[in-house]
Amino acid sequence: MNFYHRTGSGLYANRDTQYLAARIGQSLDEPLVTVLRFKPPTTPLVSKDKFDVRYWSLCLGGTIYSITYSCLSDRDAKVDKDGYVTLVIGPKEAKAKVGDGNFLQSPQTSFIVIYRNLLAKKDFKGNFKELPTWPNPDLEDPRNELKASKFIGDYSPTGKAYKLSEYLAGK
Repeated sequence: MNFYHRTGSGLYANRDTQYLAARIGQSLDEPLVTVLRFKPPTTPLVSKDKFDVRYWSLCLGGTIYSITYSCLSDRDAKVDKDGYVTLVIGPKEAKAKVGDGNFLQSPQTSFIVIYRNLLAKKDFKGNFKELPTWPNPDLEDPRNELKASKFIGDYSPTGKAYKLSEYLAGK
């Protein structure tokens, strides 16, 4: 699963706020669980003097209407010992396996994951402003050429979707 730099489309990017987004479909036969991992930018909550962005969040939004279902913000995210955030998105049945880790309950329909950075420092290696935006009509296959991880590495969430039964079984 890849994220792309988006402008417009209800994401309200402006000079202070930039977005990455990924669409997540749902299986007709079984709910999906999506596991994302990324290196979060530092914020004033971590370091008052040296930080990458003022604020970041990951939210689940509607694909047709600009509805926000739930969010994980920088202040609530649990960061692992390696400095990464792992976020599990899925039906409530997946929550027990996550324990006290990062979990957002997914809607039953397709949705988008919206990753927002507010007031990124110009020299921050994960600054979304440095990314080309989707769509770009000059590219033959923009899915590979425009994925954010190609430009900002681990600062871009990446992940995989599993059927609920596979996730619960640990596959």
